[in-house]
Amino acid sequence: MLQTTNRRIKAHTLKYVGRKLLTPMALNIVWIAFIVIAFIIAIIKSIFFADTTIFKTLVDGVFDSAKSSVIDVAFPLIGTMVFFLGIMNIAEKAGAIGWLARKLNPFMKRLFPEVPDGHPAMGEMVMNFSANMLGLDNAATPFGLKAMQSLQTLNPEKEKATNSQIMFLVLHTSGLTIIPLSIITYRIAAKSAEATSIFIPCVLGTVCTTLASIIVVSFMQKVKWDKVLVGYIALMLALVAGTMYIVSTMNDVQRNIFSNVAGNAILLTIIVAIVVAGAVKKGSCF
Repeated sequence: MLQTTNRRIKAHTLKYVGRKLLTPMALNIVWIAFIVIAFIIAIIKSIFFADTTIFKTLVDGVFDSAKSSVIDVAFPLIGTMVFFLGIMNIAEKAGAIGWLARKLNPFMKRLFPEVPDGHPAMGEMVMNFSANMLGLDNAATPFGLKAMQSLQTLNPEKEKATNSQIMFLVLHTSGLTIIPLSIITYRIAAKSAEATSIFIPCVLGTVCTTLASIIVVSFMQKVKWDKVLVGYIALMLALVAGTMYIVSTMNDVQRNIFSNVAGNAILLTIIVAIVVAGAVKKGSCF
């Protein structure tokens, strides 16, 4: 009896430790593999291809990567997160997050039945989805982190993701986009001849991935489908179809203007609305 109990304790301990160490170990293996493979390739190019500059190229790459990871990635991300998390804090105290959660509660409650009515996570997830739909990746990231943090407060097993966290992560990753602003901006920066030509394919692709995500995860989590859930999805499809129809009637110049103006204007309107709402309730928000 004692041996059986010891074996169970050991198995449970190994399982727990394995969960804690699996991700860091996997990342360490990938990191080591990058370095070793790059060094081996450098040796091969130096010996067999007489590339005398390969080692200097690698060393320069190390310093350039270290510099860009801080200047080009860390600093801009910190600034973006500080700003939008501050906006989220104002919106929460002003009641905007709760209002948004109540309006979309019938739909969200069916996808996230574990989340209580009126919980801040509902509104935060909606803000994340909205930023993704507008193609505003930088705004979506802080909203997503805040939403996942709120969902974690409802998690009874902190080392295991809940159904709500899994559903949110999958839907966030599916990246439903109605206005692919970021992709169009990158294409314009790369001097693409038809920067907006990916508009309809991008929308169609993300709609398909989002619907597939909802169907698959709902099936795995045994989510009940009723007329309310079907109605909201049908409304979403109608919105996407209407936007695509309008865009299909535009020329490339008009599509470019629509993508840049619509996405940024909607986001700015949301920010201004939150700030004004916070000013009205300045006693609790500022």
